[in-house]
Parts: sequence; C-alpha cells; structure tokens
Amino acid sequence: MFVFETSRIDELTGGADIHELLDERLLPSGFPGGSARKFLVDGHPDLVVRKNRWQDDLEDAQRVAEAFGRLNEYGVNALPYVPITHNDKLYVVTQKVNGTELENVLHPAVTDDVVSSMDRTWAGLADYMRDAKVSDLVCARDVLAPHQYMVGTTATDPNQDVRLVDLDKFAQKFGEGLDDYDADAYGEHLVYLAGHIVGLEIATGRRLDLSRHSAELALGAADELIGQDDSYDKVRPLQVARFILANQHQYDMYEHYDIDELPDPA
Repeated sequence: MFVFETSRIDELTGGADIHELLDERLLPSGFPGGSARKFLVDGHPDLVVRKNRWQDDLEDAQRVAEAFGRLNEYGVNALPYVPITHNDKLYVVTQKVNGTELENVLHPAVTDDVVSSMDRTWAGLADYMRDAKVSDLVCARDVLAPHQYMVGTTATDPNQDVRLVDLDKFAQKFGEGLDDYDADAYGEHLVYLAGHIVGLEIATGRRLDLSRHSAELALGAADELIGQDDSYDKVRPLQVARFILANQHQYDMYEHYDIDELPDPA
C-alpha cells in the first residue's frame, strides 16, 4: 500500500513549506495539456505542480501515485507523482524536465543514446503491462504514446533520458473501472503498444529490439491467459498486434481506434 511521505515533498521542495508555496508561489507554466492545469513555482525552478481535472480524492491519488511509481522499476523514467491536499484541493507535486518533447527528436539523426533510452522505455512499458495483467495489479495505462514523453534532465538526474511527463489521474487494473476499459482492454493496449513501437522505428529508421522482445513476451502472456477461449474479441487484438510488429504497419490509436479496420493478419 502506498504511504504518503512528507519526506518526498521535502526532497522536491528543498524543505520549503509546500502549503506556503501553493498559497503564494504558483505561476502559470504555459505547458500544453488539456487534462490538467500546470504551474511553475516562483523561487523553485525545478518544481512543477499539477491540478488534474476531476481528481479530488487523496486516497485514489495515492493509488495512482503507486502505479506511476512502479513504472520506474521497469526502466521507465516516470517523474515523481506526489499528491497533496491543500485548502480542500488536490495537487500533484513533481519535477520539471529540462529538455524537449520526444517527438521533436524523432528523426533519422536521433542520437544512439536517445534510441537506447527509447528502447528501454517501451520495453519497460510492455513488461509493466504484462506483470499488471498477470498479477492483477493496478497500473497506469494511458502512458504509451510518444507525445507523453520528453528527453532531458531533472534536478536529481543529469542523464539525458526519455522521461514520462504526462502524469494522468487514472490507474486501474485491466478489467475494472471505465466502461471502455473492459475485460479485453489488455489485448487492445498491446495493439497500441505495437503501433507506437513501430511508429518510433519508422520515424527514426532504427529497430527497437528490446521493445519488440518485451512486446512478444506480453503477447505470449495473453495467449496463456486466453487458453482455449478463442473468441474473436480476445484473439483479434493479439493477431493485429503481431501483424503490426511483423509488417511494420504504422498504426495510431488516435487516428484509427477501431482495430477491425486493420488488414487481416496473414
């Protein structure tokens, strides 16, 4: 169970009173993103404070924070996700990334270091989702798209790494929660994962071998979980994900949500 630690806030703020900062020091950030208001903190250039829309319950936010924190165990550099209530409002305190959006460097001249960091990241995402499904864990599921990442450093990490900056307000087990996250959502997320891996490969002209290997393991876990259940809704997403990886078929969930529109796998 995630336990909120005051020490984590103190680490990020350098010991400053977070409530005073929230009262008097918040500045508009100008950062994009429609699901959250994001603030800089006057006098603390390495801090970012988020006010996620429709996120008000501290216990639920701690559950989400645990799910985001576990991403780091899989090699995904997720920013700190530290929820705190102030004046009956819930905020998430995190760090600023000094760098650029990942999408800005997705071209053939991308450096080897960035490609290696990308490969570790999307391999980690595949492993994270696989373990969440197999072990029935709460996981952050809206974390697969390149536009949710930056490349850069933080105040506590000088490495130029790919970093997850989109700290969403949702985390669930596969098969619970929102209506569109039904029992077959794991297979659909593997389709999205495969599409993003291939999209990164096409944009950079580089093959992401670690990511592909982990994606295949995640697909294998789905095969085992399905067993003798060969229903279309369960089997079709796995076929499509394999088709995308085998044929480098560029698939974007934001443009083509319905996987039935994709070609039938050979």
